Amino acid sequence: MSYDDSSRAWAVREVSPAARFVLHCLAHHRNGQTGHCFPKHETIAAETGYSVATVKRAIAELEERRLVRVTRRTERGMRANNSYRLTLPRVPPTAH
Repeated sequence: MSYDDSSRAWAVREVSPAARFVLHCLAHHRNGQTGHCFPKHETIAAETGYSVATVKRAIAELEERRLVRVTRRTERGMRANNSYRLTLPRVPPTAH
């Protein structure tokens, strides 16, 4: 995760606190080369301290707000980890 990813995730204000924390967790897992991340719901839950059900609701909220694009994946006909791509707005520079 880059400093820019972190700043952009924390700058999002129009979502619930759980969604904001999950967004930051996704930013932490984001691959700088591809822009994607693949953490399991259970991994996000363990890292944020939220239940898996809360993580799923937070991801749905982020997807609805178009802050995250989710690709539901399968491998050999079975469900695999989702792919997440952050679509965060740019953060304007701040004056010191």
